[in-house]
Amino acid sequence: MAKRKAKRQTDDTGGVLARTASVLASLQTGGVGGVALLVVGIGLAAWAIIFAERRADDLLGAEAGRVRIAWADVVTGGQRAVWPPTMVQAALDAEAQSLLAREGGPLSVGVLASLGGWLESTGWVERVRRIERSDGGVIQVAVDWRAPAAAVRQHGGRDHLVSADGRRLPMSWPGGTSPFPVILGARQEPQADRIDPGEPWPDPSVQAGVELLMLLHDELGSNPEIGSRGIDQIRGIDVIRYSTLGQLTIVTDRDSRVRWGRAPSDPVQDVVSVPEKLSRLAHLRAHPEYGRRIDAGLPFLDLSSGRILVDRGGLDRSDVGADDPQP
Repeated sequence: MAKRKAKRQTDDTGGVLARTASVLASLQTGGVGGVALLVVGIGLAAWAIIFAERRADDLLGAEAGRVRIAWADVVTGGQRAVWPPTMVQAALDAEAQSLLAREGGPLSVGVLASLGGWLESTGWVERVRRIERSDGGVIQVAVDWRAPAAAVRQHGGRDHLVSADGRRLPMSWPGGTSPFPVILGARQEPQADRIDPGEPWPDPSVQAGVELLMLLHDELGSNPEIGSRGIDQIRGIDVIRYSTLGQLTIVTDRDSRVRWGRAPSDPVQDVVSVPEKLSRLAHLRAHPEYGRRIDAGLPFLDLSSGRILVDRGGLDRSDVGADDPQP
């Protein structure tokens, strides 16, 4: 190794001498000062070559050609978890190492840009914050990961994951097995596999359902002093009435329906304001007289009108698509 380095240094220094040959003629009349200047220049060039080689050896150490991706560390339900899921991390890590090899290693000119472009194309990444080289030939990657929000149920028995900003994430489950709240009653076209990962889900009802779920999660989540304010009983959003009436309905863990009404950002709001609806849900969840249930222990409840309307006889089936599987 030492012999190869010495030969490479000699060859490169010889190249520097050759490139400065034309300077010799102009320095012939410059006397000793000109020759001294040339000698100093050659010495600095050789030193720079040696330094660059040593730095390259530092960068290409024992872990040459390695990409390290910083995964998200999140807390959910009081427990620490990683995101994306472990199997997705493994797939992304393998593809990152493969891309690095195809690009020619960590010192290749375009490798950082290629990694950034690839990460954004996966759909999992909202923003690439930093990609940089570090010692040992390691490339460090830091990104903002898209947060999961819900699974959109489509005919054919699949639940397809969407992010908190309403974009398709490349993960799905057999219907009813997703760990996320489900959005029922969405349009069936386009099929999920025709939506590129990271692209917004094109159905406005899905976007409205995700918006409501995020609001409920933020406002009815767990409180260290009083526990959950209602989110623990929410299993999804039924959007089947959205395209015709602009209405959304909460689906509970008992398959009851709580009609919310218009989307939180709809410029035309219901008689009951968004803060009042949230207050009513929290009140129902907190009081024993309603069974500490956001549905008051009933199959159907309407929050969108001036007073709470309940149906003690049975579920209002107009909120459920005829072919929709239950969550």
